[in-house]
Amino acid sequence: MPNQPAKLIMLCVLAATGTACQHRPKAEDSPAKTGLMLSVPAVADLPELIARAKAQGLEVLQPTAGLRVDLRYAGPRNRSGRAFYPPNLPCLLHQGTKARLDRVLIKLKAQGLGLLIWDAWRPSEVQETLYAATAGSGLFLNPKRGWSRHCAGVSLDATLTDAQGRPLPMPCDFDGDLALASSLHPPADPQQAQNLWVLHQAMRAEGLIPLPGEWWHFDDADYLYTPTPIVSAEQLGLRLTTPSGPAASAAAPPAPAPGG
Repeated sequence: MPNQPAKLIMLCVLAATGTACQHRPKAEDSPAKTGLMLSVPAVADLPELIARAKAQGLEVLQPTAGLRVDLRYAGPRNRSGRAFYPPNLPCLLHQGTKARLDRVLIKLKAQGLGLLIWDAWRPSEVQETLYAATAGSGLFLNPKRGWSRHCAGVSLDATLTDAQGRPLPMPCDFDGDLALASSLHPPADPQQAQNLWVLHQAMRAEGLIPLPGEWWHFDDADYLYTPTPIVSAEQLGLRLTTPSGPAASAAAPPAPAPGG
C-alpha cells in the first residue's frame, strides 16, 4: 500500500492518463462477445433485481429534489442512437460511491444546485456492445484491454443543474465531441467555465475524480488501487443478450486487485 504522498502522486498520474476509469482483467477473465437484443424488455421483477444488486454491493440512486436521473443508455439519446438498458432500470452505484455522492448532493443543495445523472453502473454486456458499436470514437474502453469502472458501479456520468433540476451550460452534451469534452482546458464561455469548476470542485472534495478527457465522468478514488469486480446483467437476473449470444458472466469477473 503506497504512503499518502505517493498515493496522491499516483492519483494525479492516473487521472491525467485516463486510466482512472479502468482496471485490467487477466486474459482468461475477458468474457466472450455477446449479441445484445435490439429491443430491450423492461425489468419484470424490480424488487428481485434490487435484491440481487444489493448482494453485489450496488445500491439504488433514488431521484430527489436535488437529484435527477436520466440514464441515456435506456433510450436513443446517446452516441449509438439506440437503447441498451431496460427502460425501467434503476440507477445503481456501488454503496461506497453512493455515500460519496450523497455528500456531494448535500453541499450542492446548500448552494441551490443539484445533479443530473446520465450513467452509473453499466452491465458488462453493454460495455462490450458499446465498444463494438462505436469503434474509433475513443469514448469506450475495449474490454479485452481493461474494463470500464462503470461495470463495477464505481464511476458515474453527471452534470450540474439548478435548483429546479435544469441542466446548466457545459462545454458539450453527454458523449459529445471529445474535442470539446476535455476538462484540461477551460471553455472560452465564462458561464460554462464557472459551471464546470463548481461541478469538479464539489466532486473532487468527496473523492470523485474527474476524467480529464470527459468532463462528465467521475471515478471513485478508492477503486483506483483496489478495483471491485465487474457486475454483469446476468448476475442481476437480466437477460440482455440474444439466445444465441453467450452471457458475459460465462467467465468469472476479475477479482479485486491493486492498480488501474
